[in-house]
Amino acid sequence: MRNITQKLSSSKFRPHLHLSILSALIVSLATGSLAAPATRLPPPSPFAQLPDWTLGPFVRPSGVNPVLIPNPNAVFDDPITGKPVHWEALHTFNPAAIVKDGKVYVLYRAEDDSGAMAIGQHISRVGLAVSDDGLRFSRLPAPVFFPANDDQKDNEANGGCEDPRVVEGPDGTYVLTYTQWNRNRWRAGIATSKDLIHWTKYGPAFAKAYGGKYANLGYKSCGIVTRQENGRLIAAKIKDQFLMYWGEDAVHLATSPDLINWTPVEDANGKLLTLIKPRDGMFDSVLTEVGPPPLVTDKGIVLFYNGKNGGGNGDPELGEGAYAGGQALFDINEPSKLLGRLDKPFFKPQLPFEKQGQYAAGTTFLEGLVNFKNKWFFYYGCADSLVGVAVLDRSGKTNPEIIPPTVTSVSANPWPKQHPLMPADIAADGKFGTGTVLQGVRRIVCAGDSITQGGDGPNGYVGLLRNYLSRVSPGQFRVINAGISGNKTTDLIARYDRDVLKNNPDLVTINIGVNDVWHGFFDGNTKGSGPRGVPLPLYRSNVEKMVKEAQAQGAVVVLVSPTGIYEDLNGPENAMLAAYIAAMRDIARKNNCLFVDLRQAFETYVDLFQTTGNTEKLLTFDGTHPNDWGNRVMAANILTALTSPAPKGVKLRKATGSLKEVDLALHKAVSVSSTESDAVGKEFVVDGDIGTRWASATTDNEWVTVDLGTPQRIDMVHLEWEAAFAKAYKIQLSDDGGTWRDVAHITDGHGGEIDHSFAPTTARYVRVLGEKRGTTHGYSLWGINVYAP
Repeated sequence: MRNITQKLSSSKFRPHLHLSILSALIVSLATGSLAAPATRLPPPSPFAQLPDWTLGPFVRPSGVNPVLIPNPNAVFDDPITGKPVHWEALHTFNPAAIVKDGKVYVLYRAEDDSGAMAIGQHISRVGLAVSDDGLRFSRLPAPVFFPANDDQKDNEANGGCEDPRVVEGPDGTYVLTYTQWNRNRWRAGIATSKDLIHWTKYGPAFAKAYGGKYANLGYKSCGIVTRQENGRLIAAKIKDQFLMYWGEDAVHLATSPDLINWTPVEDANGKLLTLIKPRDGMFDSVLTEVGPPPLVTDKGIVLFYNGKNGGGNGDPELGEGAYAGGQALFDINEPSKLLGRLDKPFFKPQLPFEKQGQYAAGTTFLEGLVNFKNKWFFYYGCADSLVGVAVLDRSGKTNPEIIPPTVTSVSANPWPKQHPLMPADIAADGKFGTGTVLQGVRRIVCAGDSITQGGDGPNGYVGLLRNYLSRVSPGQFRVINAGISGNKTTDLIARYDRDVLKNNPDLVTINIGVNDVWHGFFDGNTKGSGPRGVPLPLYRSNVEKMVKEAQAQGAVVVLVSPTGIYEDLNGPENAMLAAYIAAMRDIARKNNCLFVDLRQAFETYVDLFQTTGNTEKLLTFDGTHPNDWGNRVMAANILTALTSPAPKGVKLRKATGSLKEVDLALHKAVSVSSTESDAVGKEFVVDGDIGTRWASATTDNEWVTVDLGTPQRIDMVHLEWEAAFAKAYKIQLSDDGGTWRDVAHITDGHGGEIDHSFAPTTARYVRVLGEKRGTTHGYSLWGINVYAP
């Protein structure tokens, strides 16, 4: 092992690396402490004793998860637009699974890099991966199921084919159920195939039922009942009918004579028969969404489903919004009769990659189940971003992944008003940031690749940066994420004006370089000289050009070094990366920028703890992309650099007592048409805290109004939608709170962060009036900001 003491003492910027100080800052960022253990302890029993009718317990095999991650280099010619797309660049998740020819085939949902950076706003296609052991997969280079110029185009264009489940029919035909999404409505579609590659689409499952009665119903998540036959799961006929459990808000039942045309089961009043619905106080208090195809056993029909947890009315052991796996048992002779149901989840988000992604509340979303080589394999989506696997091995031969202990809060309020490494006078009211690179800063743009893009959730480094700044100085900072997966400097510079400079930043952080080096090793180029990489001279030129363009616009630039490529400190990728980091450091010196050396921080931590027996996934979930702890290390180092007195030579913005922008809505009085619960109350929409939000009831016509106190001259309203966004809404102003005038009318909203600018005008009241929801939930806003000209 290299000498750690020597490495720390020789650091030019000690606060970035001193582990005791770093730990103190990370504790202040986290909602609890997370100490790195000296040795790995045997994992506790993963679950309590399950009833004899259930399948379980399932364990995550050590060292294999996640089994599928995005591939930003995969290109597919979209048949609708005729243009090439990076069809699995952003997310690969929610998989179906089937055994064929002695192998496991996984059909997984893949999202491209189009659309707004929000859930449901990319185009989804279905990819195919195959494995000899159920754990390690190779995949086809192009999707096998996707929107096309066919008779289902109107149901799938602009949204895609989502969340597949697959079964084998008695004649060997494969039957796929999936969600058709066109950004206006969702319905469950049916398709068949003989080889899992070439598919025939039949349209919505209930299109013909009851003379078209359910033609306009929004429905999804369909699991066809199966029976195990010679190691394969085959669609089962019960009383001469195939059965399908389906639904998201509740679980229902449908029947079919042919696996293609389905009829929902109704009650005596001609309404949909409801079998399972959410329960207060439990893990499924919000939704009960059908998982993989149900299974006929000697106890009955076992249904696997995904429960969504509520905030004030859910399981207190799970976070708000988390999805966890449940099981229920139905009578084989009366398939609508519920015999048993678990009160606790048998599988839930526990590992970092299951709680970090585009759905940051965490999911272990179960969709694929196979019996393979005398073991049960579950395939599940992780935080709407990755694919994982869990195994039920009654022989006990599967070595399970180590599950970290539950983290508890270190204090009632772990967000101090004063930064632990910051002189006291810097945190004084009205002076936050004076003497640091944050001096005179309002807008911060974080530019980078997938590490930055993926760091936008509450546990990501950008999210932690945003959340910390919003608490120590509410209303002062706006942090914009400009990371895109797969980017090299050549990609970032091509979009730099659009995604960075046009946001009028006061400060820009640039974290880029991993892919410039890493992609040069692709396609068997062991020396890193492959054509997909970016040569060092071009990398240097690109970074320096971005620095100068931002400075010319008046922004302060902070260069943030790449963290590393794999946790192999002596690997060839990291050896080459060192030269790129040295170039970034030199650019910072020559251009009076602040330089943050994350690589050295990562290397120090990994080097130290690899000697304790922890050799993998210390700071990353796949060797490169940070896990929760890695994101905290990144955030700690960056915050230390941003809030410490700037080193000599670094050019700062002019200090000013009045910031360029002041949020006129901050802490003002708010009224709303409704509130989902106290946990998402109206006051949270103007508290300056990016981690809190307001949510309405689940109806279209809902509103939220901010009273500015006195008439104010304004010209912009900024909204930050949570996943439950508005498809159609208005921004309205009023002088008296009774008579309203429209200043913006949106009919094709996609959520995310949006600036609504208009001609300067005077008003006291600002209202966001929802007209049409973009999801099945109500409206949910992290924040409303109102700005003067």
